[in-house]
Amino acid sequence: MLKSNIEIQNTIIDIGISETVTMSVYLDKNTGYLSIKKYFNHDTGQLLPLLTLKISKEFNQPIILPDSIHNLVISGEFNQPIILPVELIFLKICEEFNQPIILPDSLQIFITIGKFNQPIILPDFVFCLNINGKFNQPLILTDRLRYFTINGEFNQPLILIDMLQYISINGKYDQLIIIPNSIHVLKLHDEYNK
Repeated sequence: MLKSNIEIQNTIIDIGISETVTMSVYLDKNTGYLSIKKYFNHDTGQLLPLLTLKISKEFNQPIILPDSIHNLVISGEFNQPIILPVELIFLKICEEFNQPIILPDSLQIFITIGKFNQPIILPDFVFCLNINGKFNQPLILTDRLRYFTINGEFNQPLILIDMLQYISINGKYDQLIIIPNSIHVLKLHDEYNK
């Protein structure tokens, strides 16, 4: 549950982020969703694009994210359904989050650590994929993938693409793989014995 001093609902509330930056949010009493309405320099009134957001600690309230976000880190206790911004480039999922998501086409870097274990479809532009924690779902690797790290519970068959340059296999992964000629760095650790 949201632990904050936001008691007034169905109104816009300004939250000071720094000495010069303020974020306006709206907490809808009926839906319980928190919406980020604007992010601005309170000295000049100039609107600023919210490019980076970290959801962390005890925050566990439904939230509507603005499409301007390019970098998103979901950590802490947050475990609510979420629609990812269409312009998202970097996504890191940590700790408790384990909800179905649709990765946007703009995504380039995807990191999962913690309890996340939902089916995903990798967008074409993902060039860096880091799988850790509980994730153990089938994956189809994209042609643009260059850096791939496997750790934790993941143990699904993979077809490594020809353009892959870096792969690190750690944790419980123990599937047969064919190493493409494009590999510059190959790291095999722990239980891997194929």
